[in-house]
Parts: sequence; C-alpha cells; structure tokens
Amino acid sequence: MGAMGLDDLLAPIAVSDFLARHWERAPLLIQPGRPERFADLLNLTDIEALLGSQTFRRPDLRIVHSERKVARGEYMFGDLVDPARLFELFRGGATIIFERLDQRWPPLRRLCRATEQALGHGAQCNVYLTGGRSHGREGESAQGLRRHYDTHDVFVLQLAGTKHWSLFDTAVELPVKAQEPVPERFAQMPVRQTFTLRPGDLLYLPRGLVHEAHATEETSLHITLGIKATTWGDLLAEAVRLATLGDPALRRTLPRVPPGPEPAELAPMLEDALARLGASGALAQAWRSLDASFVNDRMPLLDGQFAQLAALPGLTQESRVAPRATAILRFERREDEIAVMHQRGELAFPLAVEAAVRFALTAPAYRVAQMEGGLDAAGRLVLVRRLVREGLLVIET
Repeated sequence: MGAMGLDDLLAPIAVSDFLARHWERAPLLIQPGRPERFADLLNLTDIEALLGSQTFRRPDLRIVHSERKVARGEYMFGDLVDPARLFELFRGGATIIFERLDQRWPPLRRLCRATEQALGHGAQCNVYLTGGRSHGREGESAQGLRRHYDTHDVFVLQLAGTKHWSLFDTAVELPVKAQEPVPERFAQMPVRQTFTLRPGDLLYLPRGLVHEAHATEETSLHITLGIKATTWGDLLAEAVRLATLGDPALRRTLPRVPPGPEPAELAPMLEDALARLGASGALAQAWRSLDASFVNDRMPLLDGQFAQLAALPGLTQESRVAPRATAILRFERREDEIAVMHQRGELAFPLAVEAAVRFALTAPAYRVAQMEGGLDAAGRLVLVRRLVREGLLVIET
C-alpha cells in the first residue's frame, strides 16, 4: 500500500474544498464509518513492540495527567524511560505522549512527507495513548491535557478505542508559539460541539480553537498530525533581515537620544523604511529563501536505496523508472544552468538538458527510451543513473 496522503485523510472531502472552507478557519469532523481506515499507520500491538524493542529517552516521550503535574522522575530511570513506571502511571489514568514518533515509525514518516508535499509546510506526528478499563485503568479520570488550544493546526486520526471531544470558542485567532494557552482562562467557555471519535474518524482543528478530550471505557490511541506553518510574519521578518543586510539606511541607529522623537515624528521615518523594503526586492528573495529552507530541511526518505544502487548496472533503455514518491524538490532556472534543489542538496545541469531533467523528475513512470528532452540514448542513461544515485528516481521492478 502506498503512503496515505492528505486526499486520503480528508475523503470524501476534496482537498480544495478543505482549503477553501476549513483551513485556518473552522474545525472539520469526518466520520466515514470505516474503522480499518488507518490500520496500516499504527496500532496498539505496534506501540507495545516499540516500547519493548526501542529505547526511549527524555525528549522522546512524556506523561501528562489533567489532575496533576507528572514529574519526569516518576517514569524515568536516569535519562531512560522506565517501562514499569510508565505502565503504572498509564493504569492510573495518565496519557502517554510519544513525541515525533514519525522519526521512529516509517508509516508515520511517510504520512508526514505526503502531507508536506500537499501543503508545502512541515508536518510531524505525536501519538497519544490513554488507558481504558480494558487495560486496567484505575479511577474515573482518563484525560491527559486540560482544556487548551494548539499553536499549530492539527489533524487528529483515531486509531483505536474511542475518545469524547468537546470544542469551545477560538481564544486567539491563529496564535503563534509565543502565544501559548493559559488553561485557567477557558474554564467558563461554553461548549460549542461534542462528539465521540471512533477508529477511522478524523478531526481537523485550526490553531487557537479551545478543545479537550476524555477517554471512554476503551483504551484510546490517536495520532496528532501537526502542521508547522510558515506565516506571513515569518516572510516579512526574513525580508527585513535580508533588506537590512543590503541597505545602510536600515542599519542606522534609532533616534533614541532623550527626549527622542514624538511618536508622530516616527511615521515618515517608518514610511521611508517600508519604501526601501519594498524597493529592495527582499520580499521575493525572502520567499525563495524560505521555500529553499523548507525543501532543504526535509530529511531524505530513501527506502530501498541499496537495492536501487544494486540495480544500476542492469539499467537499459527498456527499464521503467519513476520519480521517488517521497522526494520534495524545486527547479530554479539560472543564467547558465538549471538547478534542482532537493532534500539536503542541490544538483546543477546545463540549460541544454533542462527539458530532459524536468521530464525525468516530473513525468509518471516511463521507460528510459521514452524520456523527452532531446537527449540521445547514452545521455538518457547517464541522466537516469545520476538521478537514481541521488535518490530522486527509482527503478521499478
């Protein structure tokens, strides 16, 4: 089965409809009645296997409880997570949060990559496990986090068990990291919507929307797919940084010698600075810079690359190849070359082969002999070999 993408998560809602009506605007609940929908991503048996076979350290996992603060010392043995203490807290109604489990579990890694390709923003997966009476939970409480909002948009994928959710009002519109929630301020908020998530259900929450969740009698396992968005504020900040490097007027000291200018006197100075920013070309440069950072900061996902390298000697004109599904790349046409920016690197080719390079990396699966762009047979093989070695093309068997 291929990687689950955003269109799969949102079905039957079209991605375009989601972006127009819900993205950063309103929550979305999808309950298709298909409990097996996320079965290939993660399950309780997988969680037990991870805990039994891998070492979890301080940054990898945390325990939360709505009724009290759980100190790390309660479930750590030195710098390592103590599984025995972990299960003891779990039975007491605490929630286990696996931080960035996409870095350990390939199906979640592929889910994040497919989401990044669809949205153009970073993604990560945290996994929440809350015990039910079926797994020995003691007491009535089964809530990890108190009523709160997130400072990033999230998709909640219910994998196992059930969880009862309550949605409230938006406390802060599109908050950033510096605007972390203060739960005490939400105590009197009226409930706007309640529902129970079951396996196969999906919930989208825009950042800033206050919410809380309680486990039911069943043990609940869900993924929170968080989107690390780049904002207009980020773009402007980068543009100001770049413009300042190129314009001495923007590097001049502010006139703060007492008593300093009156606020009204600052307006024309600010207008001049903004005009310089607009004329500098820094906004376009900042856009390219942030986009390049997004591409270069993605970790390459090179599943099967050893087998790809081993297959290279047998490459022929009849071999079928295809762009690697997990690759994120950008083309940049320069004065005398076409550059391909990709995860952790950049490739440069003469402009004469631009059409062939673009075809090779964007066309659906094709035989080497079908490559468009004007290269002869030998040239096609040279290009394909290089792109396979770089992990951007795969040879199909």
